[in-house]
Amino acid sequence: MHELFLFIYNIRVVLLFVFLELIAGYLVVKQNSYQRYSYLSSSNRIAGNIYEVTSEIVEPFTLGEKVEELTLANKELKEKLFNAKVSQKMVSLDPADSLTQRYKVTNAKVINNSVLASNNFLTLAVGAKDGITPGMGVISDDGIVGRVKSVSKNFSTVYSFLHSSITVSSQLSKDSTLCTTKWNSEGTHNNYSVANLLYLPPHVKLEIGDSVITSGYNSVYPEGITIGKVKSIDSDPSKRYQTVTIDLATDFSKLKFVYVVGDDFRKEIRELETSNVVN
Repeated sequence: MHELFLFIYNIRVVLLFVFLELIAGYLVVKQNSYQRYSYLSSSNRIAGNIYEVTSEIVEPFTLGEKVEELTLANKELKEKLFNAKVSQKMVSLDPADSLTQRYKVTNAKVINNSVLASNNFLTLAVGAKDGITPGMGVISDDGIVGRVKSVSKNFSTVYSFLHSSITVSSQLSKDSTLCTTKWNSEGTHNNYSVANLLYLPPHVKLEIGDSVITSGYNSVYPEGITIGKVKSIDSDPSKRYQTVTIDLATDFSKLKFVYVVGDDFRKEIRELETSNVVN
């Protein structure tokens, strides 16, 4: 035992050095991840590899492998569900279109995420080789997440819903009343769990707990994706619109795996709408 203590004493400098190196490495990984997303704008590939290595170091201490398997299974179910809804609508118009496969869902691993800025982003370990293109919607098992901003071969950056420029075409689940959902980065003091409903006139009857979902009135999200539930209502007849706050269904601080939703009709819809504006 004396020899053991003597050996440890003789290599104490080496042990201290290794200990300090481990602490330094931990601090680099822990403290610098949010700052790196800005660099990703100019080099998706390089920064994406950094995030992926960091994520793989941490993941063995989680249930990442099992979660990834469940995500893959859920991806297939979501794809079938989205397309089944389209088929139900199409069959009433033309039976020949009843098997339309409009949506394609790709599961993706989140390798970087911010929630505390006014304009937040995510980085995903999927890219052009996986069929990802800018403008695609991103969702989780719980609800909406964001919209793809830019793509490299292997990685994608995503405008989080927690971004000052993002609005989502929405509707009340109970009666399909249209509205818009937006995160208020200033009014919520960077609270990533709540958002505001916009453009709801005073005559619209709301109750605490009413569900808000996507309307499907764009080519970013399919109809019926959960956004959140009404938390508070300020209905003043003298005002043009009600002031409504909702609790978001997605916990943006815990995103590990998400789904990127591609709409095969997106290009056709955009071209048609653009021609209408031009003419």
